[in-house]
Amino acid sequence: MKHHEFEKLSRPAPRLCRNANCGRTLDGASKTGDTRASTRMGQGPGNDIGLCSVCFGPLYVSMYDPEGKALRRRVERRYLTQLLSGCGKSWCRNEMCKTGRQNAGIEPAGLSSKEALPLIKPHLEKLQPGCPMHQKGAAPPASPPQAAPVPAGACPYVPPEKKNDGSSTSAAPPKSGLLEKLNPLNFMPSNLSQDRAAHQTLDLPTEREPSSIPRGDGGGNWEYPSPQQMYNAMLRKGYTDTPQDAVESMVAVHNFLNEGAWAEILEWERRFGQGLAHGWRASARGEEGSLAGELLERWPDADSQPPRLVRFMGRPGELTPKARMMQFLGQVWPSQFSAEPPFDRHDWFVQRQVPGGDVVERRYVIDYYEGEPEHESKIAHLMSFS
Repeated sequence: MKHHEFEKLSRPAPRLCRNANCGRTLDGASKTGDTRASTRMGQGPGNDIGLCSVCFGPLYVSMYDPEGKALRRRVERRYLTQLLSGCGKSWCRNEMCKTGRQNAGIEPAGLSSKEALPLIKPHLEKLQPGCPMHQKGAAPPASPPQAAPVPAGACPYVPPEKKNDGSSTSAAPPKSGLLEKLNPLNFMPSNLSQDRAAHQTLDLPTEREPSSIPRGDGGGNWEYPSPQQMYNAMLRKGYTDTPQDAVESMVAVHNFLNEGAWAEILEWERRFGQGLAHGWRASARGEEGSLAGELLERWPDADSQPPRLVRFMGRPGELTPKARMMQFLGQVWPSQFSAEPPFDRHDWFVQRQVPGGDVVERRYVIDYYEGEPEHESKIAHLMSFS
């Protein structure tokens, strides 16, 4: 046996790219152990998150600018799409892919979004532990305090349900005006029904998933609407042609987008919450500074409270100045910019404690855009902050 064959036998098995549609390796060797120059395709920065350099390249977005950190959101969308739709490859055996689960005989093969999310979140935690989008300690308490109850709201977040403990001695007068029926924290109806719609033929879950976003009043974390609440809200807005079997997937994507938005806000608060000078020093570190912020498991300043979401409101019919400017650039340079307007806009009001101890409120304006499908992914949304 030749010396290079002994070396091949003693070499550990190559690590494969996490992309189920790829098949390349991360250590510069093919799946059969071949180490010739033509097979050294897997070395590169993608090794940090388990992707080869070929798959990592299209996903990379610079973290020097406010639009950075899109890499993690795109990886999440890819995993979610694989579990819900599959890759369609007959040779796939990836347990994180619907097609691979079917080919390998893993049960259940077809997963709903509610079943897929618990599988994706811990998988991403292993890649970069401590990311604010998937912190282990970000789960809210099982029962929120009742000292400062807030009426149930609607999209994008729903505060915990108000419990009637029977301690009230006088009944509140009924609300008659339109504004009086709206929750001032999100300008949505105070009571979103969990009841089945009149012409509904499919039972939708009524459980609400807690978010990792703390409320401004200190009463725990915000909660997302249940699929039944989401469906009722869409019917109320006139979207009567909404497919009932797609509501759970819509809620899953909705929750992912808002968790990603809060992660971006946390990164901005880490940099600029202690002043503009501190923010510029952190930004001077570029990508290294941003990655260091992601790896923090808790708020870095122990003397100040972390940011809290006080209230929010949806304004889909109002374009921001940035969105108008992007539309103008899309008309002038259509090859470089898109002229499509954002499909939604949210204004989030965040409570920040400044170094002097005072508590101030800052507004984050978020534009939501439809993105280009990546490879076989059918889910592509982009967020722009201002």
